[in-house]
Amino acid sequence: MWVFFIYYFIKNEEMMELGNIPKIDYFLQSPKSRCTERHVKIRFPDLYNILLQYDDCSKFTERLYRYYHNILIKPVCPICGKKVKFWNFIDGYSTYCSYKCMYKSQDRQENYKKTMMLRYGVENASQSEILKEKKKQTTRKHYGVDWSLSSKYVREKGQQTMLKKYGVKSINDSFKYDNDFSKLILEKRYQTKKKNHTFSTSELEQKFKQYLTDNNINFKYQYKSQEYPFTCDFYFPDKDIYLEIQGSWTHGKHPYNKNNPDDQIILEKWINKHTKYYDNAVDVWAVRDPMKRQWAKDNNLNWYELFTIKFDDLVEWINRTVK
Repeated sequence: MWVFFIYYFIKNEEMMELGNIPKIDYFLQSPKSRCTERHVKIRFPDLYNILLQYDDCSKFTERLYRYYHNILIKPVCPICGKKVKFWNFIDGYSTYCSYKCMYKSQDRQENYKKTMMLRYGVENASQSEILKEKKKQTTRKHYGVDWSLSSKYVREKGQQTMLKKYGVKSINDSFKYDNDFSKLILEKRYQTKKKNHTFSTSELEQKFKQYLTDNNINFKYQYKSQEYPFTCDFYFPDKDIYLEIQGSWTHGKHPYNKNNPDDQIILEKWINKHTKYYDNAVDVWAVRDPMKRQWAKDNNLNWYELFTIKFDDLVEWINRTVK
């Protein structure tokens, strides 16, 4: 009896910090059953009343996490400033809001280069002969060829995907927008993003917007018109100029060229990743961006694109083209 009492007293002392507020270890021992609103409300009413101040949380476990980690303001992505996802009481918040921002992180890029140098003596996987050979061996094992695009199976699978998504067999086919169905898809995508405020933005674009406003330059952001049925980054009505800022790596470092062997190698590398992240990059670089270029050319638009992540490049372009 006394042994049990002493044990209970010690555990209770370890659990309590201030009155009716347990230490974090109490919840870490059994987060699924103890990190619930009902459990905390009944067992620890003092703590429950404190947690009510975190009224911007969507989950009760998020309130607990913020209290025990002294987080007064919801964390945001260090790259774009958007809110990051909360996972659970153990893992907490994501550092970045998306893979896109994660890959933009300078710290991550530096760590990647250090790891590559340590393991393979190069900064990038594409520079390593060991990894190139390993890739060939993997492709031979799965498809019987050195390059996946040489496989009939891979080509047919790609054609089926393109037919399903765009109604054509190849990314190199010309895309027609003279039918009501295609216009409907574009309009639906635009209205959905407009309603949910989910247009893709970046710190560079936000800084550029502020610069244009401060300098009294007439512009429209995330603009769409009958002449250009896409969401354009910037439109300058005084000069009737459309500008797309290709700052993300998914746009490539230059326009995709189906006749360029180097571009085909990059495209094949992305396709072989077999992830939604790289599938999106293939779609952007080799499908959607070429669509926009072709549309602008066919309709004789004053259309520009800048492959840069430097603010000074945008300012220089404005002074040269718009002012």
